[in-house]
Amino acid sequence: MRDEYHDVTVYTKEGCQPSKATKIFLMKHGVSYTEINISKNELMRDRLIELGYTAVPVVEWRVNGQQGSWSAFQPDEIELLAKRFRAVTAPTDGCK
Repeated sequence: MRDEYHDVTVYTKEGCQPSKATKIFLMKHGVSYTEINISKNELMRDRLIELGYTAVPVVEWRVNGQQGSWSAFQPDEIELLAKRFRAVTAPTDGCK
């Protein structure tokens, strides 16, 4: 049995085209995520500012003990994350 864990959070803002593009690209690459709209959540907005982020989207991820984050629309980062995500979610043959 594999020890698997994955979590992706995308912090967005209403009317933000880079946020929309990030969500579309994540979905296109099969990466599920939780969206938090900072237009409606001041606490999360303040948390991102405290962490040094000045623009959205911000993507935070955790996959099997590894973690990372970035801001802005970053297709290359999404593709790398998708590879990590697929490695965790790929079915096993049950005969290992």
